[in-house]
Amino acid sequence: MKKNGFYLMLRGKDVFIVTAQKAKTKAFLRKVAQKLELPDAPSVLDELRYLMRPATLEVKTIAGREMNEISGDSFGGYGHFVDEDKDLIIRVN
Repeated sequence: MKKNGFYLMLRGKDVFIVTAQKAKTKAFLRKVAQKLELPDAPSVLDELRYLMRPATLEVKTIAGREMNEISGDSFGGYGHFVDEDKDLIIRVN
């Protein structure tokens, strides 16, 4: 099943934010910052707005292992196996 949201790279991990939200409003960015344990300072929110790209997450099974595949309009698809602990997936409403 595909999930829509946003993608960004943070602290060496691929972060996928599962959400129905389309616009990167200040209130939404504050919720994201809180989930990521970041301060909600204006500079941090501006950085998040810049880094977050619309994307789709799909969990696939390859050779018996689950893999998170992330893709978007502005970048090609790629992924990591779930057990490699390289992805952080959060849900923000």
